[in-house]
Amino acid sequence: QRAMLRHWRRRQAVAAEAVTGAASRAEAVRAFADLARTACLIALIALGALLVIRGELSWGGVFAAMMLGPMATEPLGHLARRLHDWTDALGAIGRLRRAHPAVAPAVPEATPPHGRPGLAISGLECRTPGGRLVVAGLTLTLEPGTLLLLAGPNGSGKSTLLRALLGIGRPSAGLAQLHGVDTARTARGELGPTLGYLPQGVRLLEGSVLENIGRFRAGPAAVVAAARAAGAHDVLGRLPLGYASPAGTTSGLSGGQRQVVGLARALLDDPAFIALDEPETGLDAAGVDALLRAVGHAQACGAVVVVATHQPILWTRHPHRLLRLAGDGRWSLVPQPGEDPS
Repeated sequence: QRAMLRHWRRRQAVAAEAVTGAASRAEAVRAFADLARTACLIALIALGALLVIRGELSWGGVFAAMMLGPMATEPLGHLARRLHDWTDALGAIGRLRRAHPAVAPAVPEATPPHGRPGLAISGLECRTPGGRLVVAGLTLTLEPGTLLLLAGPNGSGKSTLLRALLGIGRPSAGLAQLHGVDTARTARGELGPTLGYLPQGVRLLEGSVLENIGRFRAGPAAVVAAARAAGAHDVLGRLPLGYASPAGTTSGLSGGQRQVVGLARALLDDPAFIALDEPETGLDAAGVDALLRAVGHAQACGAVVVVATHQPILWTRHPHRLLRLAGDGRWSLVPQPGEDPS
């Protein structure tokens, strides 16, 4: 504890010195700006008095110049007062560039963009951001209309696997191909419209419910269709402003309302691959029933649906496959009745 306290004191002294120096520099800049503004006003009055003596200007013109002069120099004073904001912004940009160095754009696979339909997983290996192996050697083919359930204890890698299948998190080995295209190495602008993703803890952007469901690009007709598919149309219609209601962090939407908005966003434009991470969280019985109907509709439309869940029994009404993760790289595909275990 003493060593930690000494370390904190040293860091605190360095930080205090930096803050003091920055404050001194800012105060010097403000003082210089005030001095320059006062000097300009004095020069303006002196010039006006000289012109009055020469008969080239009236005292009314001098007073007018004294009133307009400070207005002309005010932008410079404002810039000086906001100098610390500019320096903070430039420092933040520099830190972001150092933390996220330029990455070469994804190179599309040579595989034709319309390869074998469905999701083909080959030798996939996934690790957590900390480097822990959670899935190893996963090979699986999911035909269009397939529902795959991911089950396992907390920390077993369900969310990590979902992100790898979507191409959000690049796998450490192997690949996942959607209709023959590698999801991790294809430009997101090309692949994004074919994907639907509902993460844990849905985050909505500042904007309306309609804009969030439509990903800030789709029109009202597509948004309403997605909301109806998600069973969210009636829920959203009861909001004070309906689809025009704000949906950001300060909007006051409940967890269940954010969940149905996120589900509708995931179903926008009938994507070919839908990944749902514990979608039943925060939903009441009616919401869960609507969720199950939405997934059944997506299956009927030919989408591959992968759901990470702690309650596989909820999904037994739909034909599905069950993949259990152990969290140490091992996995097992649970055969369904009538399915060959091999």
